[in-house]
Amino acid sequence: LNDARTLYERVELTLADKLTDYDIDGTRYVSGETIDNNYVWYSGKMWRIVALNNDGTVKLVTQNAMTTIAWNTSENADYSKSQVRNWLNDEFLPTINTDLIADIEWDYTTYENFPTSKLVTTNKLIDKVGLLSIYDYMMTGGNDNQNTSKTFLNNGYYWWTISNKVNNFDVWRIDYSGCAINNGPTYSSGTRPSVNLKSDITLTSEGNGEIETPYILEGDTEVGQANELLSSRISGEYINFNNTKYRIVGIENELTKITMADYSKNQNTLVKLIPFGASNDELTFSPTYGVGKYLDNWYNATSENDTSKTYTGLYLEKTYKDMIATPNDGVRWYAGPDDNSGISSNYLKAQEGTPIESTIGLGRYGEMFSTQFDSDGRSSETWLITKYNATEIFGSHYLGNIFRSGPTYSHGVRPFMYLKSDVKITGGSGMPHDPYTISQ
Repeated sequence: LNDARTLYERVELTLADKLTDYDIDGTRYVSGETIDNNYVWYSGKMWRIVALNNDGTVKLVTQNAMTTIAWNTSENADYSKSQVRNWLNDEFLPTINTDLIADIEWDYTTYENFPTSKLVTTNKLIDKVGLLSIYDYMMTGGNDNQNTSKTFLNNGYYWWTISNKVNNFDVWRIDYSGCAINNGPTYSSGTRPSVNLKSDITLTSEGNGEIETPYILEGDTEVGQANELLSSRISGEYINFNNTKYRIVGIENELTKITMADYSKNQNTLVKLIPFGASNDELTFSPTYGVGKYLDNWYNATSENDTSKTYTGLYLEKTYKDMIATPNDGVRWYAGPDDNSGISSNYLKAQEGTPIESTIGLGRYGEMFSTQFDSDGRSSETWLITKYNATEIFGSHYLGNIFRSGPTYSHGVRPFMYLKSDVKITGGSGMPHDPYTISQ
């Protein structure tokens, strides 16, 4: 086992009893419901090993969706022309170390029915990143029958595959129970990127493929060191902030954008439900009412027992409060077009509109880590900052879809914020079980 330095060789040995026979293309799949040693920590994200390809590359998929969006802004279900492909290449790909992955042909052949064997490839394109196909899902043990779908790929959320149905009208996706279903492309589902690691990728001496000790790849971004600026780190890594686990969303203007890894809870660990606004006119996020005021009150509370403030979770200690960037540091939020015309499920439009000045905000539609939680005990929808139209705001459903709601309804809260450019790492590895500790 010690001589098996490449990931391909290690998987052949450690998952030998979980690998299928070679398929028609010479690929072997990891198959089964209970697989606990195929985790890879790569570029700040947790991945699962899916298959060993005939060219020596190794197919991975993220354990959870990186965002939730509509497959397309129209009824066109052709992957090559889809919004989800644009998101993968334009938004996700820049967040990972592309030196480790191969350009490959992504097979988006149409499957009218759930497959029992691989069809002759009719649609293919070359990219560095894509999605799993419905055939990939079948080969790992998935099915279109909830009672017989037994695969480790089921993560309890809805998520897209790359495969459509006939005439580009529907797309195959997986529901929260692990059952393969199909819906029109304007539906929303989680986006779980898939990549193929190059054949010569070797492993460090750390990790055995289990979730708390995943495989670590030689040549990937190294762990942040003490006194290193947090703004030099990568999207996806975890930090301990205010005694709560947060995740790095990205780096903007040397400020580190982070989000709580779970939703806000009160002292009884129940979800904190807040209306977006007090009336149907309060559709634009603001620190003067609704959920925006709730977050602003939390930020401005002067003591744990400050009864004039509504936050009933962890009091924001001054050490951490001082790390948070404010509008004076250039912090701005965007809720979509000012004319309330809506974004038509186009994630790019979610970044439009008049800049909103607020210290604490919410995730926007299509943003990294804005829609799925680390918690397996999730039970709440949460607000997004993006307006759907003149009467509704987007939110994230606890099963991984996007919903729309009037502002007077109450939903959960998941705060987003920016940390100042001088925040430094003091310890930790940035992994889920060992988040970075930080200071100024």
